[in-house]
Amino acid sequence: MRRPRPLTGAALAAFTVTAAVTGFGAGPFAVADTGSGDLYVSNAAACDDTGPGTQAEPFCSVQAAADVVVPGQTVLIDNVFTTVKPFAAVTLTRSGTPAQPVTFEADPRSGNGRIELVSPQGTVPLTLQDVHDVTVRGLSIGRLADAVDVTGSQDVTLDRLDITDLAGYGEGDDVRIDGASSGVTVSRSTLGYTAEQSHAVQVSAGARDITVTTNVIPGTQLSSVALDGTTGASITSNSMDDNCHTEIALTGGTTGTVENNLLASAKNTESPACPDTPVVSVDASSAPGVTADYNDFDAANAANRAAYSWAGTAYTTPADRAAATGDGTHDGYAASFVLPTGITDPVGIDAANADAPGELPTDINGYRHADDPIVANTGAGSVSYADRGAFENHDAITVPAAEAASPAQHTVPFTATVPLGDATSTWGEPLTYSVDFGDGSTPVTGDANSPAQHTYTTSGAFTETVTVTDADGVTQTRSTPVVAATDVPASPALAAHTGRVPGTIDTQTIFTAATTADFEMASQTIDFGDGTTGTFSAGQVAHPYTAPGVYTATLTSTDVLGRVTTAATVVTVTDSVAPVGGAQRVTATIRAHGTGYFGGSYLGDRGENPVEVRVNATGATDGGWLTAYSGSGTRPSASTLNFPAGHSASNQETVTPSLDGDIAVYNGADSTVTVSMEKIGDFEPDDNSGSYHPTSPVTLLDTRNGTGGITGPVGAGKSVTVQIAGKNGVPANADAVTLDVAENTTKASGSLTVAPDGRSEWGVTASYWAAGESVTNLVTVPLTDGKVTLTDNSSGSANLIAALDGWYSSDATGSGAWPVTPTRVLNTQTGLGETGGKPLKLAPHATLKVKVADTAGLPAAVLTAADLNLTVSAPTASGWLVAYPDGTTRPTAGAINYTKSHTIAGQAVIKVGGDGFIDLYNPTSTAIDVFADIHGGYLPMS
Repeated sequence: MRRPRPLTGAALAAFTVTAAVTGFGAGPFAVADTGSGDLYVSNAAACDDTGPGTQAEPFCSVQAAADVVVPGQTVLIDNVFTTVKPFAAVTLTRSGTPAQPVTFEADPRSGNGRIELVSPQGTVPLTLQDVHDVTVRGLSIGRLADAVDVTGSQDVTLDRLDITDLAGYGEGDDVRIDGASSGVTVSRSTLGYTAEQSHAVQVSAGARDITVTTNVIPGTQLSSVALDGTTGASITSNSMDDNCHTEIALTGGTTGTVENNLLASAKNTESPACPDTPVVSVDASSAPGVTADYNDFDAANAANRAAYSWAGTAYTTPADRAAATGDGTHDGYAASFVLPTGITDPVGIDAANADAPGELPTDINGYRHADDPIVANTGAGSVSYADRGAFENHDAITVPAAEAASPAQHTVPFTATVPLGDATSTWGEPLTYSVDFGDGSTPVTGDANSPAQHTYTTSGAFTETVTVTDADGVTQTRSTPVVAATDVPASPALAAHTGRVPGTIDTQTIFTAATTADFEMASQTIDFGDGTTGTFSAGQVAHPYTAPGVYTATLTSTDVLGRVTTAATVVTVTDSVAPVGGAQRVTATIRAHGTGYFGGSYLGDRGENPVEVRVNATGATDGGWLTAYSGSGTRPSASTLNFPAGHSASNQETVTPSLDGDIAVYNGADSTVTVSMEKIGDFEPDDNSGSYHPTSPVTLLDTRNGTGGITGPVGAGKSVTVQIAGKNGVPANADAVTLDVAENTTKASGSLTVAPDGRSEWGVTASYWAAGESVTNLVTVPLTDGKVTLTDNSSGSANLIAALDGWYSSDATGSGAWPVTPTRVLNTQTGLGETGGKPLKLAPHATLKVKVADTAGLPAAVLTAADLNLTVSAPTASGWLVAYPDGTTRPTAGAINYTKSHTIAGQAVIKVGGDGFIDLYNPTSTAIDVFADIHGGYLPMS
């Protein structure tokens, strides 16, 4: 006799529900034979219930396979999703033969490892109806009624099922077997997680040869295993724990055996209404045909519940029944039940009857019977060391960290060595070693005297695995990552693209680091070029730049050998733009040489996000100008608009509000002026933000000559509609348009309103004029139906002109904005700009180039458009000014119309020539002074 093994701290732990599941497939189960006749089920995108059910074109539903399976075929079910996506309920009606059974099982190649059936409340997920020679293995079933129904079936095996009661709905059993069935085995399954009135296994009268073996049954609300009038039943090697109800109930003349079970049954002290039922109950009609032996009861609860109720007599202890009946002389008490490690109880180790009806050669995890060398063998049968319950105690093997490939990182070719011989066995058994170096080469065997060696010749990331096996076939592994590096350090390429993220100043930039040797990388960091850094995760990192700019981002990669490489990319960051329709207008009166503030929720912007605003000046009795700027900034010298005495004026401008959301407006006149402001565009990006597509100016409407289909002046109070979409490349789905609109041969003073077609409430006042005056102004307005409407708000007629400057889309296919602090770059009165450094008026029929790229804070990168404010100062005759991209054909449309002696300013968003210049042309016969102030530019969105 071997000495008894002392109880350890782990062995004293209580048997709990959480101990029940250790993971099917953890032990040495053989992979199923998957011949050419197998059928496949998968919820992958390529599945087809009308297809052949091959691995390349699997069925989508288990039912589709069940409807066509033939004897000898295996239906392999694969869940390709990393999270559980259950299959629908299935009814099996096709049978196999004893030599060629039909099998349904989880595909051993499934990466998910959990194949689930679920059905609606009140229906059964799995039904076996009038079948024979059928095996169902490795499925998870979520039940709302019965989980599995077996009706009229013979020679059925239900193996390694995992059944869960979903949310405690409904009454039902995990497995229900009707009285017309026989030869049904329920094995190596996890059953009984339920809060409702149910059994783990319930068998009706008339059934024959039912086996319930090697299952974990934590507890039910009715007796866990209930057999009524069943002939030849075997209830063997189950681990059961029901703290309230009878675990095994045999009634109605049932015959059979109850052996090798672990019955951890406490009294439910928290529920006074819980009856003190016996652990095992065999009624008077069944007692003559039932034997019960080699079962272990929970010693800690011996005083709380009767072990048996036998033929109507309660026996507090198993010994009491043995003394009275002569049966069950090998029953006993266990001090504890420890299942997470696979250990049963010390009393039950090497103490089962290996030849008990229904005893399996392997336990719930696939481990075969093993002889614990420090526990006395008290079992019976063909071997004397089988363990009681669902788990077989086995050797514990420890593989030390020293048994790992060395070197684990090196340039190819190199030879790695794995020292062996230091693994230990708690049972002192002889150990064998096998090393798989992970590169497809044949595993190498070795021992302490011959360490395993292998030469890596191909670069890559590999996993070297040492497998240690004892005499009983128990294995333990330890794995080490191995990097076979390239001779030359990998040089990842850095790439960037933009992703739109709400609430950031600009689009978020996504950086990716691509290399053919990512496996070599130990770390990758990036300097974003704006004073911040980041770390790559899964080959990418996102960064929200806080201001427009041109940034050089630098990637630093360090590989596992400490070799450092760098890569860089240039990122151009712009603001996205989104026109706004129907914005609220705010009006205030500003005293002479005073400053008014416009802000509040109607602007909807704070801080560094610019807005496009429309500014109107009315009611001034003296001539002057307005300058709009940040409410917390310094007033620039450039004006937003100019107005003569007694005249109204309007202009559009890009302004950045203060952190408090205020825009300041300075009144440069000697009299008070009424100022109104409305936001017409947003530069704050969000998921619906867009981009601008500048065009060379092209006239779409000119009522003087019939361009646009309308000839002759527009009458007082009348409107004309201009088709925009489909003209000069503007698509049908354009969101908004920027136009230069002008009035000519005006008969009375008035103003021009531009609105989306059919949306007069969204109209903006584009310009004001006096009788006989021509005024040009830039306006941005949303599009409806691809059209806009121009309305003459005067008491006289006027010719109307509209020229296209660009259009907006709600995507990133165009250009983004690059706002700058307003800066004057041209003043012909002082010689600022391309005038040779001395005062020089723009001569009649002359062209003046204005540099915008790499000017006033704009980048040297190719600009698509420049946002300017152009001013003609005190002209001596009336006329107009043309602005267009340098190097292109000069258009006829004017950017500014001006009247003799009246200084006028207007916004112009001009497409930029390929050399970074725009051209200003004076088509009149009188020289003029011109100022140009840059407010920003547009660049292609990266």
